[in-house]
Formats: sequence, C-alpha cells, structure tokens
Amino acid sequence: MEHNKYDFIIKLLEDKKLSPILKDKLLSLSVKEIKNESVMEKELLRRIEHIEDLVKTPNTSGNNTAANEVIHDPSKITEFLYKFKANTVFKWSSHSWDEKKYETIKDFIQELNKNKKEVNILFKYNRNLYNLLIYFLYIPKNKDASNDLKFGWPNLNKMKFGWQFPNNLLIDWCKDNFDNKNEYEIKKPFQFILPQYLRPGERIKDKEIKYFQDVVDVFKTEIQFRENYLYHEIQKLSNTMKDYEFYGIEELKFLDFYTYTPGILKAISQILDLVKNNETATKILFSYKKIEDKLIFTIHQRNSYPLKSLDITNSEKFIGGQLNAIAEDLFSLADFSIISKFISDSKYINGELKILYPGVKGMAKGKNINLIEKPLFEELGEEVDGFTYKMIFTI
Repeated sequence: MEHNKYDFIIKLLEDKKLSPILKDKLLSLSVKEIKNESVMEKELLRRIEHIEDLVKTPNTSGNNTAANEVIHDPSKITEFLYKFKANTVFKWSSHSWDEKKYETIKDFIQELNKNKKEVNILFKYNRNLYNLLIYFLYIPKNKDASNDLKFGWPNLNKMKFGWQFPNNLLIDWCKDNFDNKNEYEIKKPFQFILPQYLRPGERIKDKEIKYFQDVVDVFKTEIQFRENYLYHEIQKLSNTMKDYEFYGIEELKFLDFYTYTPGILKAISQILDLVKNNETATKILFSYKKIEDKLIFTIHQRNSYPLKSLDITNSEKFIGGQLNAIAEDLFSLADFSIISKFISDSKYINGELKILYPGVKGMAKGKNINLIEKPLFEELGEEVDGFTYKMIFTI
C-alpha cells in the first residue's frame, strides 16, 4: 500500500470531530483496502493493528484530561432530578406558582443562583442534561460576535428561552406584573407571552410555544417520562418497522420516571437500528420490571445472535461504533449491557457483556465519550434464546 494512502487513513482516524460510528466504518473500509495491497504479512498486521488501536483507544493527551473525565453514575442524575418534585427552588422553576412562596422575582432568582453549584456537579456525569439545565435556569455563554444566539437547548435547538436566557425579558416583566401585587393584580411568571422573535416558529412536541408555560411544559418532557410519553415515542418507532412483530409495548403505558429523556429515546432508536440488521429475527419484545430502587428495561430480539467472536480478555474489541454510540447516550442515565449466546474460543457461551456499570469512567471529547474501562463479561447458567439490550435505571 502506498505510504501516503496509509498516512491519509491515519490522519482521518485522528480527527477529533470523527464520531465513533464513522471511525468504525472507516476501520472496516481501511482494513479491506490494506488487505488488497501487496505488502509483507508482518507489515500488513502492524498497519491493521495500528488503525484498530486508533479507533479503540481514547486520546487523552493535553492538559485537560481531568477536566474531560466523566463518571457513570445514574443515581446522581436521579437524585438531582427529584429536586424538581421535592419542595426546592428547582420545583418552583417548573411548577405553577398557585401558592405564593416568593414575594418578588428577585427572591426566586437569587435562591436559584445560590443553588447553581448543584447543577454544576452534573457536568461530571451527563453534559447534555447539564447544558439543558443551564439554558432553562441560568445564563449560558452562547452568543457570537454579532450578539446573535448560536444555540438553544441541546435536544431542541429552536428552544432559545429560559428563566434568565437569553436576556432579562421575563424577569423585568415579573417585576412589573408579579412583585408585591395583590391577588387581583398579580400575574404569574408562566403567563408571560414570548415575543415573536423568541418563538420557535414551529410546533415543538406537538405544542405551540407562545407562553412561558409552554416552555416549562416542554422542559418537563426533557427530564421525565410522564403521561405516556415513553409509550407513545416507542410506538412511533415501532410503526416505522412494518416487517417486525412487537410485543410488550402496551405494557409501557403509565411508566413514569425521571431521567434525561432525549438520551434514552436516542439510545432506543439506535438499538432498533441494530435490530434491523437481522431481517430474519422479526419478533421484538419490550419489557420492564422494578426491583427496589431499580427499573430494569429490556429490548429482546428473539433468535438473533452475534456473528462476531468475543475475546473475553479483550472485550472492548467486540464493541463496535453503534454500541459505543448507545453507551454514550446512556452514560450516567442507565447501566447498559447486552445478553446473548456469544462465540468465544470457537464455542458458544451464554453470557452478559456489561458495557456501562457503576464507576465506569470516560473521556468526553465534544459530543463523544470514549470509555476507559473494559466491558465486563459474566457467564450465565441458563440458555439464551436471542439478543437482549438491557438498561438499568435508578428510580
């Protein structure tokens, strides 16, 4: 293989902006290309191993290693999000002000800002949730040189409004309409009408965004599965897969719990994309069970088994781009594992490969997370009849 072609592939793989899925695809194409070249066997193996290492090994160079380290701990996310249910300032940011706890909007904002450190902690666990909370509650740094807004909420870029973002419009309005008003004069913050230029210009989650109440209602769906939201979203996904038979979706009705919902829905969508890779295994079962403070949620594809061999001592090599991407979406939201009958050392072995488990660490690089710890393999005594994607939530 010409040396400059090999160098070109290496340069592409070292690109920090390249996602794990694209790197995985590039690895596959590169290995195929190298094998077509007339090079000595040892040199061929060296080049293939070098490329594989670039895909699998996180780049932790630079002085920001500690700052970029993230920790997988779903309990931290649940513990914080329950503050929107308990009698805290966070609850008052998303629930009706029928009871007058604050005399002025300044009282509320001061208490909110005093508790910002509780939100800052989440930066170490799930940055998408952290960014959503910063946009909704505080003042993110996201203006360009022309003072125009560059970004909105992480999952909903057209949502560019919060309690203190992008300016003091809501606060100033509350000073005039809420502060020290009697019961006949008072107007609550959620009654504020967004100016036309801050409205999304389209319906968000089937809702017209006009009042601040609408903004709050959408925010709630980002931090909690409620009012059959999970059921309806999975139903939509299943309706796009007409050649598959789905079971258990109806049982998901009324399943409510706190989490960063966009991450979970994106992970489920990617799991169903993987399911489509086996067009002959068409029976898909959704199920869940609660055990104490855990919710175990599974997606099972009957009679589907991995074709790729599993080297238990090098388990990280089994995880391809799509499984890595699912792990990124579930990081600190749910433990994640796959269960099947694996091929290992030329024999079949029933087991569970745990990809995200308590204490796993990763390196955040932009929107990507490179896992540091290897997946853990646990052999199972019972026979496995397919391929299961398993998520464990703390509730």
